[in-house]
Amino acid sequence: MSYQHLGLRSKSFTLIELLITIGIIAILSTLLLTVLNPWEMIARSRDTKRITELRELAQNISLLIAQDFTGNISLGNPNTVYVSLPSDQPDCSDLHLPALPAPWIYHCSNSNNFRKVDSSGWLPINFQEGGAIQLSALPLDPQNTYTQNLTNRDDLFFTYAVGADLEFELNAKTESIKYGFKDRDMFPIINPATYDNPLSDGGDNGLYETGSLLTLIPDSGGLCPSGMVYVPAPLRICLDRYEVSYSNSGTKPDGTYCNARCPLSIPNANPWTSRSGWPSVPQDDGVRETGASADDALDYCANMGKVLPTDFEWYLGAAGTPDPYNSKPSRITGSNVEGPEPCMIWNTDSTDNLVERPQGSTQCDDGYTWGSDINPNIKTGTALQCISLVGAYDMIGNVWEWVNDTKNTNDIYSSGNTKVPNSNRTIAQINNYGVPVDAGGTSCSGLCNSDYYWVTSGSLTAGLRSGSWDYGANAGRFCLRLNYAPSGPGRTVGFRCALR
Repeated sequence: MSYQHLGLRSKSFTLIELLITIGIIAILSTLLLTVLNPWEMIARSRDTKRITELRELAQNISLLIAQDFTGNISLGNPNTVYVSLPSDQPDCSDLHLPALPAPWIYHCSNSNNFRKVDSSGWLPINFQEGGAIQLSALPLDPQNTYTQNLTNRDDLFFTYAVGADLEFELNAKTESIKYGFKDRDMFPIINPATYDNPLSDGGDNGLYETGSLLTLIPDSGGLCPSGMVYVPAPLRICLDRYEVSYSNSGTKPDGTYCNARCPLSIPNANPWTSRSGWPSVPQDDGVRETGASADDALDYCANMGKVLPTDFEWYLGAAGTPDPYNSKPSRITGSNVEGPEPCMIWNTDSTDNLVERPQGSTQCDDGYTWGSDINPNIKTGTALQCISLVGAYDMIGNVWEWVNDTKNTNDIYSSGNTKVPNSNRTIAQINNYGVPVDAGGTSCSGLCNSDYYWVTSGSLTAGLRSGSWDYGANAGRFCLRLNYAPSGPGRTVGFRCALR
């Protein structure tokens, strides 16, 4: 007797039903991975471990100091960055870590001792003193690795330093977005409802810092080469701290040398523009430079073993820089009166052809030659309050800066994010990729930041950010200019480099 005779039917799936089911499972799996983002969850778990272990280690050190009734405790040598990486060289020289500013040096312990708690480990502290402290081994970063090539994204380890009066600092570099970068000036890079504020107490964004003095370790210590700042997750790159200046020679991050057209990130120097040597920059081969085009900037950064940052990388590096938003203020009289904006980019159109210096400036003691044709370039790093969250200077208001994004302005908004703004339109907001959204007119009615968007329709252009000093409040961090050809140098255009 067959099943059909009993009124029973087969319950097996047809091929079409199986394919549909598999397709639904694949879609749901993709959505689940997108929502949960397992890579971010793993990185976040490692960050949590870093934070917990360094916090406990700091508590133990503080307790050890409190129990020292004789005053003989040793926490290590000042001006030394102690590193959790094992090395056969006490100065860590075989690791090729980023250069430290003088007189700072590195210190490492070898692989046999680096976890010991008797002061021979990577921390120069004897945790066996003081009966209340119990450590079986020194904690390490969950990755605890470093290679000189930052492209590998494996430069994760702990650092420690102590001052002359037993003040100390412990650092860990974070790798998840949750504990990485978050904008703080109302134009979010990531959703603030999803991610918390960065755990950065000492001013180095993207680090977890703990201890009694969170500004003790030099900014570049264990993070980036000298003259660069660290831009944390989601980027995790190094960015030049200053607009670069021209040099005939310079040391690359890998220790080799640049021998011609070398962009250096140094303070108190003229940025690399045609105004730097007015009317041009003298070169080592006797040719006078008329300034760097976007194409040139790509090559010159490569000369130093670096790259020209993308528009998004520049935008994140500039986050938090005070952005002028008022119309040009009335002139303030007095030989030493500072201007009303931290990033003073006003032009010289006062009755005496003189301007005020910015707040906190160390240049132009008389306050009268800032940004004028008498002194056409503001020295790098001299506007001490014009600094981004990650510690980069001059990202608003000195010279325009090339970014590595070439666009045809007819189709850059084909994704439908926003319509193409007309030339000189005000910017209402910035989307999550740093792209300006048109305010719909030149009047913001208090709803936009008053920066401007310059565009030449229908042509291939290279991106320019920042705004030079003669554009006033219409050229801040959010200003984007797309009307220069990649091969064309600009008289007030400079650049900075990045290391990925």
